[in-house]
Amino acid sequence: MIPARFFSLCLQLFLSGFFKSWSRDRQVSAPFFFELTGCLSSGKTKVTSNQLVTRVVIMESQVNRTRDAEATKARILEAARGVFAAKGYNAARVDEIVALARVNKRMVYHYYGSKEGLYLAVLEDSFSRIFSLSREALAGKGDVLSRARAVITQYFYFLAANPDVVRLIGWETLQGCRHARRVLPDILSAGLEDLEKVLRQGVQEGIFRKDVDIRRLVISVSGLCLNYFSRREMLHFLWSRDILHPEMLQEHLEHVLDLVFYGILSPGVSLEVKHTGAEDQTED
Repeated sequence: MIPARFFSLCLQLFLSGFFKSWSRDRQVSAPFFFELTGCLSSGKTKVTSNQLVTRVVIMESQVNRTRDAEATKARILEAARGVFAAKGYNAARVDEIVALARVNKRMVYHYYGSKEGLYLAVLEDSFSRIFSLSREALAGKGDVLSRARAVITQYFYFLAANPDVVRLIGWETLQGCRHARRVLPDILSAGLEDLEKVLRQGVQEGIFRKDVDIRRLVISVSGLCLNYFSRREMLHFLWSRDILHPEMLQEHLEHVLDLVFYGILSPGVSLEVKHTGAEDQTED
């Protein structure tokens, strides 16, 4: 027979390796493991193999429920984004959202409280994604000019890849931003703070003009980028090509970058690096 102490040590080693691999793609904290193995190393507690198996099953069940809950919330959020973008808040129906998300209707109210709560979550997630990209670009490598250019590039291509967000912004504008004003101020405040730091650095280095108003600059950049996509159907007659064709996107991005930077650069400063949409998009 295998001595109980030897078996306990072997089982602890096994569980240690099992825990590392088992928790790699799960949100499991160390206390789970210590709770399970602590009983083996303690001389005061005796645990049978059946009890250990039961504990593992319980842990797996708890993690699966957490993982399933996050996946369910994500499906509801994505389905809601599409429905709200297509129909607006007033015409959107929860029944259609749950059908697309393949979930029970009660899950919407369980996770988001109400239709309005779900809509606010969609707006918050959409705006947060925009400013997260800006934060990543500002924290990237390169000089002030390169990072500022990367912010506009990231925003431009985000809008190109997320037409639902473009439509959501349009709906909110039509409805007086009565919902966006409840989630946007905090997100925008944090984003402006990051942009102001880069702008101040550029001013100190003599790259940007001292009289640039960051808030007016954000409005101008947003308008130049957003209108290109929100007015897509109205602009088709201006060109024979699809305005979402990669070459068209690159050309318009270069146009936006030239307008913005030649408007805020200090006298005598020029754009030394010729920018292209493809290079800027993968720069960071």
